[in-house]
Amino acid sequence: MTTSPDLLPLSRKQILSIAGSQARINAWTGAIRSGKTTASLLRWLIYVAHVIDEGTPGELVIVAKTSQTAARNVFAPLQDFALFGELAGQSRYTPGAPSGMILGRRVWVMGTSDERSESRLRGVTCAGAYVDEASLVGRAFFLQLLGRMSVAGAQMFLTSNPDNPNHWLRQDFLLREGELDLAAWYFRLEDNPILTDTY
Repeated sequence: MTTSPDLLPLSRKQILSIAGSQARINAWTGAIRSGKTTASLLRWLIYVAHVIDEGTPGELVIVAKTSQTAARNVFAPLQDFALFGELAGQSRYTPGAPSGMILGRRVWVMGTSDERSESRLRGVTCAGAYVDEASLVGRAFFLQLLGRMSVAGAQMFLTSNPDNPNHWLRQDFLLREGELDLAAWYFRLEDNPILTDTY
């Protein structure tokens, strides 16, 4: 299936997740290639634009296992014209740099692969966070990040691939969707409209 650069088809689940991600924590989980990253990144762009329009104070943060995975999994798709059209030119990041730019707003990039990662959050007042592959982030870092999201209306957007059923992210958060200010969407391959039947 070919896609016009002017029209990115979205599945019903992608559209519902973008429209419904109004909770403090918003999670896109499921199989690889299932369309969760595209939906979550589109929602992140909408959120960044809202923060800019509202003049919301505080920092925006992108979290990944390393800055290289942030470059590959977050910024590379954001810079893909086939996915985001003219908006692709509005995201800039040099792998390894402490920050990038999205829609003209500075966004801090934090890797979580070493023991010092949690200390990088100290002193940060966070207005919003995008967490790539959240099951690879340490629990202490995740809790510290949530604690730093003290700006009124701050939201987190995260993606996660399947992991151990006893993983802390699933047990402490995803399974408690009804108790917490959390919205989650579970994606299957059928939820990605650009995959072929053969795939």
